[in-house]
Amino acid sequence: MSSEEVVKKDEPRWFPLESNPELLNVYMKQMGWDTSKYQFMDVFSTESWALDMIPQPVGAVMLLYPIKRENDSQIRHVSDASTNLNKDVWHMKQTIGNACGTVGILHALANVSPQMKEMALINQSSALGKFYRDATTVQTPMEKANVLEENEEIAALHKATAIDPSNASSSAAEDEVDTHYVTFVHVNGGLYALDGRKSNAIRHCDTTESNLLQDACRVIQEEFMAKDPNELRFTILALAPTAS
Repeated sequence: MSSEEVVKKDEPRWFPLESNPELLNVYMKQMGWDTSKYQFMDVFSTESWALDMIPQPVGAVMLLYPIKRENDSQIRHVSDASTNLNKDVWHMKQTIGNACGTVGILHALANVSPQMKEMALINQSSALGKFYRDATTVQTPMEKANVLEENEEIAALHKATAIDPSNASSSAAEDEVDTHYVTFVHVNGGLYALDGRKSNAIRHCDTTESNLLQDACRVIQEEFMAKDPNELRFTILALAPTAS
């Protein structure tokens, strides 16, 4: 575990979620997201042929990567130098064990473009709508984490998703998993990485809505994959327009 990990032994723990877009899309729909307009899909490579397969505009990119002590310290060292307190970036801490999948989704959906927000993709009477309303009453990433801890409906939906037979993860809630989700978003011309283990969002570079996928995958390749070239357990998801 990273030295920035805030989950403690006596704090709540959930079952881990695998990086399965079909499973996560069902989960998002149950929480209150309109998957008929935007949903997650696999990004099979960081090369251009794979990126060209993804419909645009992309709303967010999620990476599931293996945590290894020697590589994690390098990633954190690079990122810590770019910590940014942009008030327009919605960021929360992770205080629930194995909840990084849900935290990653919440980061993705909260930071979509103004145009996507105008599409009313979140049912305001749903678990997702209630969570974001409650989270607007607090200020800090840790306070937002506390709001999630108190949201029994999302906890129940996460559990139902995690124990679904299509969830390939066989880990129990008490297990220490060695993979972690990070979400990449475009906000006000910047590419931000959102990691529940960190205190703030990380600004990596300039980007645009149309270049979010390409720039996020370049950062993933350079700062994650290249540091562990023999590791195969990297998976990338894009929140993209649903195919008609």
